[in-house]
Amino acid sequence: IAFILVVSQLGHMVYVQNILEQASRESARIAATTADTQRAEKTALRITSGLKQEDLSVNVMPRDTQNLAIGDFVQVELTYRYRGLAAVIEALTQKEIRLQSMSMMRIECISKKEMFP
Repeated sequence: IAFILVVSQLGHMVYVQNILEQASRESARIAATTADTQRAEKTALRITSGLKQEDLSVNVMPRDTQNLAIGDFVQVELTYRYRGLAAVIEALTQKEIRLQSMSMMRIECISKKEMFP
């Protein structure tokens, strides 16, 4: 039974990591094509809505899009404190288990005027 629990826990961790990867990629794409970091953050939160939001951190950089130029980079980083059976490991090691995902893309446009002249 313990082996099955460990394997299922590892499978769930991989599942959560895949959600984080998808959210960071999609959010970076939104930020790169629209230069709207707020929309990118909302996209990340929407994709990860099945996770505990209080354990999730979304960081879109740069926050200020005023000085961005085409070709600059935007980065989206998600960090999630993983819980569940991992709490036993946390208790033994005194360290939190955190899953992370980061995506970076080049800015393709700065404003709607550039997209639709």
